[in-house]
Amino acid sequence: MLLVLDRSDTQPLYRQLSLQLKGLIESGTLAPGSRLPTVRQLAEDHGLTRLTVQSAFAELQDQGWIQSTVGRGTFVADQTPSPPPSRLQIAGSLAELLEAADRPARYQLAQAAPSEEFFPKRDWKACLQAAMHQEGSLNYGTIQGDEGLRSQISRVLLERGLQVPPEQILITHGAQQGMDLVARTLSRPSQPVLLETPCYPGALELLHTLSRPCLEVPVEAGGPSLKAIEELCRRHRPSLFYTVPTFQNPTGLLTSPAHRASLLQLAQRYDFYILEDDVWGFLNYTPSLPPPLKAQDRNNRVIYVSSFSKTLMPALRIGFVVASEEVLQALSQKKHASDLVCSLLMQRALSEYLKRGLFQPLLQKVVPLYRQRRDALYAALQRHLGQCRVSQPPGGLSHWVQLPAGVDEQELYQEACSHGLVCARGEAFYPSPRGGHLRLSFGAHRPAELEEAAALLGQLLSGIEQRGALLRQRTRLRANPLV
Repeated sequence: MLLVLDRSDTQPLYRQLSLQLKGLIESGTLAPGSRLPTVRQLAEDHGLTRLTVQSAFAELQDQGWIQSTVGRGTFVADQTPSPPPSRLQIAGSLAELLEAADRPARYQLAQAAPSEEFFPKRDWKACLQAAMHQEGSLNYGTIQGDEGLRSQISRVLLERGLQVPPEQILITHGAQQGMDLVARTLSRPSQPVLLETPCYPGALELLHTLSRPCLEVPVEAGGPSLKAIEELCRRHRPSLFYTVPTFQNPTGLLTSPAHRASLLQLAQRYDFYILEDDVWGFLNYTPSLPPPLKAQDRNNRVIYVSSFSKTLMPALRIGFVVASEEVLQALSQKKHASDLVCSLLMQRALSEYLKRGLFQPLLQKVVPLYRQRRDALYAALQRHLGQCRVSQPPGGLSHWVQLPAGVDEQELYQEACSHGLVCARGEAFYPSPRGGHLRLSFGAHRPAELEEAAALLGQLLSGIEQRGALLRQRTRLRANPLV
C-alpha cells in the first residue's frame, strides 16, 4: 500500500494517514469489505508508532469509513459515508482552536469550554417549551434584549457583587459580539488599544480585523503591569484597555484588589475605557473572590461583558454588556446595524431557566467537579512534566504551561496531535510570534483521562528533549573533531 507521509508538514501524521486511507476508499482503490493492513504492519512499513496508526484508525472508524472486529482485523465499511459539504477555510488562531476542538481526538484539551456531560439538557428543554408558549416569542423582540432576561441577569450579577439595573444591560450574541460592539464604538483605527499579554485570541483577531493598533501590557503576578500601562498612556493616549481580571485567559491569574483599584485610577487619569471580560467569573475555586472592576467603577470607565457559554452551554450564544446608558445607546445603534436583535425565543428560555432558580444549583454541582479536574491535571503535570512551569489557576478551565528553554512549541504541538492529544499553542495568545507555552484545558475529561494525557505529553516532551540533546552533542563533535 503506497502512502506518502510528510514529517515536515504541519498536519499531524495520524491525520495524514487517516486522510490518505480515506482517499483510497473514496477512489475505490480500497473496496467495501477490503481488509486493511494491521496496525503493526502499517507502523513498521512507514516508520510510525503504533499509537499513531491506532489514532488514524480510530478517526476513520468514528467517521464510519472502517470497521474493526476483535480477532478478525480491520475492514473497509460495507457502506461508507456520503461526502460532507465543503467547509469554509477561515484563517486565524481562534478558528484554529475551534477546528481543533471539533477534531476527533483521544484527549481534547484545546478548547476552554464546559463539559457536555454537565449540560442541563432536561431542564433546558422544559424551559424552551415554556418559552414557546409565551405570546410573541417567535417575533423579533427589542434591540436591547428581552426585559425579563435583563431583569434576571441583573439579579444573577448580584452574586458577583455587581449591582446594575436592567436598563444598563444589552443582550448580545455571546461575549464576542459585546467585545466587537465596544471596540467599534469606543476606539478608532488611528487610536491604539491596550491589551494584556498573553491574551484571549478572540480579542487579538477582533482588533486586528478592525485595524486597531495593539499595545502589549505584560501580565504579572498581581495583574497587568501598572507601570507598563502608565508609560503607554503617556506616550500613546490609548482609547481602550482589554483585560480579563478574573481568571485571566490563558494564565488563569486573578488580579488583586489593590491592582484593580489602581487600574480604575489610571483609567480616570488618562481618560481611557476598560473593557472587562468576565466570562470565567462564576467558575471560582477560591473561598473569596474580588468583585468585578465594574462593581467599583464610580466614573463609568468600565464596560463589562460576559456570557453563559462557559457555565451553561456554548450553543446558547447569549452574552451581555453592562455600561452606562449613554454608552449603551451607542452600542445599541451598532448592534441594530449589525444583526437587528438576538433570538427572542432563546432569550425567553434563558430567562425562564434563571427565573426557576436553576443556575445556582448547576454551579454548585459543576464547580467542585471542575476543581477536581483542575487538581488532577495539575498533579499529573507535576509528575510527568516536572521540567515545566505549570499554573494552578484559582478559577476557569485551563492550565498555562511554560515549556523548558530550547523546546520547540510547534514540534511538541504536532507530536501531541499526531498521538491524539489536541491542545492550544501558546503562540495563539500573543499578537506577535513567540513560542514556549501550551494551554491545556481540563473541562472535557475526567481525572483518569487527564492523568493519561499528561503521561503521554510527558513522554513526547522527553523524546524531543533527548533528540535535541543528541543533536547538540553531534554538533559539538563536528565542531571539535578528534585529532
